[in-house]
Amino acid sequence: MLRRRLLAALALSPVVAACSRPRPSIAVDERAAIALEFLGEAKLPALDIKGMRLGGLSGIDYDAKRDIWWLVTDDRSEHAPARVYTARISWTSAGLDVQVHDAIALRTPQGALYPKNALDPETVRVSPTGTLWIASEGVPRARRQPWIREFDTQGNFLRELPLPQALALRNGRISGPYDNASFEGLAFTPDGQSLWACLEGPLKQDDDEPSVEHGAMVRFTRFDLRSGQPTAQYAYPLSAMPKAPLLGLPARAFADTGISEVLSLDAAKFLVIERSYAFGAGVTIHLYLADADNGATDVITVPSLRHHNGYTPLRKRLVLNSDTLPVAVDNLEGIAIGPRLPSGARLLVMCADDNFSLLQSNQFLAFALHNV
Repeated sequence: MLRRRLLAALALSPVVAACSRPRPSIAVDERAAIALEFLGEAKLPALDIKGMRLGGLSGIDYDAKRDIWWLVTDDRSEHAPARVYTARISWTSAGLDVQVHDAIALRTPQGALYPKNALDPETVRVSPTGTLWIASEGVPRARRQPWIREFDTQGNFLRELPLPQALALRNGRISGPYDNASFEGLAFTPDGQSLWACLEGPLKQDDDEPSVEHGAMVRFTRFDLRSGQPTAQYAYPLSAMPKAPLLGLPARAFADTGISEVLSLDAAKFLVIERSYAFGAGVTIHLYLADADNGATDVITVPSLRHHNGYTPLRKRLVLNSDTLPVAVDNLEGIAIGPRLPSGARLLVMCADDNFSLLQSNQFLAFALHNV
């Protein structure tokens, strides 16, 4: 999510210094092997679905068996119980049609509704068996740890993956995720046996927070679903903030950047949303194609990237810069691939988190994804 301290600035519409240590180079190939064709957008008002407000859309996935789309809100049970939505989404000559028709409350391992500030859901993926996997980035001020949990389609808890201690929230300043920068994306491997999880930003032991002057290395972790154990990690090179706040305002307080979702294309390739915000400049989205099968180093045994220079990060290729789109983008946080279009391309949909603000929208963008 965009950090909550930025929301006041977003409603109103001295830069952090880069550290001096050497950084691995960020390899960006401007010629991606895939192509996106923008189709159109749709915006939904703040609807009530079964008495629960539609908003905070932070994750989306397509359920091919049921021909429906799942959406998760990052509502911390503040506006209504933590929940997922189901929707029908299609693209025709008339445009992008989005119909949200159900809201399903999530339940704790004890079978209760989640209390306020007990979780912060950021992503949802449908498993090959039809269950839902949801990741929460935790709530530091409430001492709630991040988690990755499996639910059935009625919102009932099924199981939880054990997390490495390195990914736990801690009170100290030496290790663990930065505030509001834990789990933000999930992606299944094609065989359905493993689940990739990405953080929004770096671990404290790995890198400084990104700024307008430098990016940061962010870990992608692959979990084996049978054992629940992590089996691989790769360093993803998050780019520096593309724009600085206007009026000379400090980036630390008036800008933010991070990974908002990851989408698996095959066993080694991902689409990665890098979402940035700067006061006065708004939201910028860069979509990259990242490849884990290009000589990147598995860093699962490396305790700190900050003190380890002998590794190769993932290579990434630019697929989309939102500045080239004919519409202004909102706070895009979700991405999913749907059915094939008549042209043979796949329908790709992105959704935006409106932060439950009247000045933002439940925005959906549709694209034709070619060469996949």
